Amino acid sequence: MEASLRMINSDKGKTVASRFGWFTTALLLGLLIAPAALLAGDEALPKGEDVVDDFVKATGGKAAYAKIHNSVSKMTLEFVGMGIKASVIGYSAEPNKSYAVVEADALGRIEEGTIGEVAWSKSMMEGPQIKEGEERAGTLRRAVFDSTPGWRKVFKKAECVGVETVNDKPCYKVVMTPNEGKPETRYYEKESKLLVKTELTITTSMGDIPLVVFSSDYREVDGIKTPFVEEVTGAGPKRRMTTESIEYNVDMPEDRFDLPDEIKELLKERKAESGEES
Repeated sequence: MEASLRMINSDKGKTVASRFGWFTTALLLGLLIAPAALLAGDEALPKGEDVVDDFVKATGGKAAYAKIHNSVSKMTLEFVGMGIKASVIGYSAEPNKSYAVVEADALGRIEEGTIGEVAWSKSMMEGPQIKEGEERAGTLRRAVFDSTPGWRKVFKKAECVGVETVNDKPCYKVVMTPNEGKPETRYYEKESKLLVKTELTITTSMGDIPLVVFSSDYREVDGIKTPFVEEVTGAGPKRRMTTESIEYNVDMPEDRFDLPDEIKELLKERKAESGEES
């Protein structure tokens, strides 16, 4: 939740909290180890796209992913060592629809969503906002429902640049360059083929925020392996996102991804300011 990252950095001193697919994007937290760089030596590095494709196969394969059309994830967000926890529910659907809500006494209620070309957020501290520029582009990229098997839709290049250890296991280091926005670096275990670490930069209204995300506890649900624990460091205290349940192909209300009235009003105002017709 990029909105929660902005709230953590508030100069008002208030402690407050992005994929499923996500969601994120948006969501997790904690530096577990300091990876020791290894020289690849005489080892011939594989192509970056082959490493990413192997991850798709290891987590279920394209045929399994093709059966999934929407998802509901229930999670617990914990600010490690601070005694703060929040409930998180994330909804995702084809092609790039998403909606997430974070709720906790210490955080209030934070909502985020995407539909079509609109990416938005709403919170007590910041009110309703429509994302723009690179922040919007990054949010929409992370909301693409099939961005794992269809990673080529959102990334124009995947380059394997070396081998490093993460949690004492050798990993291929792959730099992923999106069609728009900043590259991110992913670490895939050589043996399991699973993604265990990601370094990325989230663009927010407060500026760029570098994050390190560790993914673990992969479990299979309906033929798809998903990390049930994600920890991230950056933009405040260490946080841990633990997935409680994931459901696929659920019967969702037709209005689940509809824009809130406040966001609709903002869009109308922008159209009026730009001279566009409603």
